[in-house]
Amino acid sequence: MALHTVPNEILLEISQWLKDSDLNSLAQAHRNIYEFLQPELHQRAVMDRLECCQDSGHYNGTGRRCVA
Repeated sequence: MALHTVPNEILLEISQWLKDSDLNSLAQAHRNIYEFLQPELHQRAVMDRLECCQDSGHYNGTGRRCVA
């Protein structure tokens, strides 16, 4: 079975167990996989940014950007 033919539900389950870098590598395996996983990649990037801002004390409470 080719990777890009795996059902989306299975890809989503697999993605929950992957580190960000591994998820990014999986997304680069095929365009359809990338398009399906793009929202997950984006959500992780946003959450990482918010956590970074909160940890550094630069979180402004809007969830949009950090104030340096």
